[in-house]
Amino acid sequence: LRVNGVLTSLEVGFNSLTEESALGIVRVERQRNKLTSLGLGGCSIGPTGAAGIAEYVSGSAVLTKLDLRANGIRDEGAKAIGEALRGNEVLKTLYL
Repeated sequence: LRVNGVLTSLEVGFNSLTEESALGIVRVERQRNKLTSLGLGGCSIGPTGAAGIAEYVSGSAVLTKLDLRANGIRDEGAKAIGEALRGNEVLKTLYL
């Protein structure tokens, strides 16, 4: 991701990724800021991971679609994502 300047959509869900791997993608994308669509469904993301993703969502100026289905983000993770949406005016589609 770091060296690819043209990729705008990434779907890696349901590929046995761990929460740590998913957050690694998010950390790189926070610096890169090119993805308009990110699919992380079924990546074993819990409340802590959801909080990290929430930080990314709140600062992204281009992400319009985020898929976090089939993760265990629970109430506290959903709350973190919800709070992040207050500062985000571009995300249009969110799957939880």
